Amino acid sequence: MSQELPLGPILAAGFANVRRVWTKALVPLALVAAIPTAFAFVDPVKLRPQNFLVFVSFLIVSLIWFVIATGLAYRLAANEAPPQKIRLSLLGLQWGTMEERYLISSLFVGLINAFYLILVVFLVLVFAAIISYGRGQGLTMKGMPAILNELGSVGFGAVVFAAILGLLGWIWLMVRLSLSQVVSLYSGRVQVLSSASMTKGRVLALLLPLIMVVLLATRLTFNLSGPSRIALTIASGFWTIFVQIPFSAGVFASIYQRLKPADKEGSDRPDSALGNGSNDGVFTD
Repeated sequence: MSQELPLGPILAAGFANVRRVWTKALVPLALVAAIPTAFAFVDPVKLRPQNFLVFVSFLIVSLIWFVIATGLAYRLAANEAPPQKIRLSLLGLQWGTMEERYLISSLFVGLINAFYLILVVFLVLVFAAIISYGRGQGLTMKGMPAILNELGSVGFGAVVFAAILGLLGWIWLMVRLSLSQVVSLYSGRVQVLSSASMTKGRVLALLLPLIMVVLLATRLTFNLSGPSRIALTIASGFWTIFVQIPFSAGVFASIYQRLKPADKEGSDRPDSALGNGSNDGVFTD
């Protein structure tokens, strides 16, 4: 692991922020958790078409609450207040320019990833079609036996290799843009492509902490109904609000603190490298 980005201290910062949330923001985040709790009693499969707009509205409200909870978790991870103009504040929760920057940067990152994946799928299909027509076959995509027959073993292997390269390129892109939200939150302006300067040459060092964040965000899906589905939905919502979000905020805040440009003359590193899992926040004097 890179000395610049030591895995242990970074993960410790994530768990420290989880503890911080439980001790300093239990009531506000309990209000946020009420949304997925209420959502648990609604079965999307059984919704009638005329209730679809209600369901979509509910999803939009859930997204807003998620962004509010994320903003709170990132504020707790920082000892110094990030640049923020508060538009609405209630019971420890708030919506302001910080949350707006997070939402906008997330949308742009999502659009970039979607564009890349669509482009890769298109190019892989074009590559497969070229191989297929070169063999005097048509690309029908009617099951694996037909694809193997149309591409041949060598052609099929080439297409799979191209798809793997595309997947690795997507992982690289995700890591390069992984700090866009935290940079946008703490820098005071939306940064998406420009945030990649902080991850340049650090892709491998960032992989392990990002994998840990993804693992905590992973949800197992089961085909459940009735009380079991309700219980699983509520548990998943509480896990997201009280563990996943604050852990991710602590990890990303710690990474940002270690990589951000020095803000004092004569110093080439941030004031605090954190990394000790303390409860003092990521930004300390």
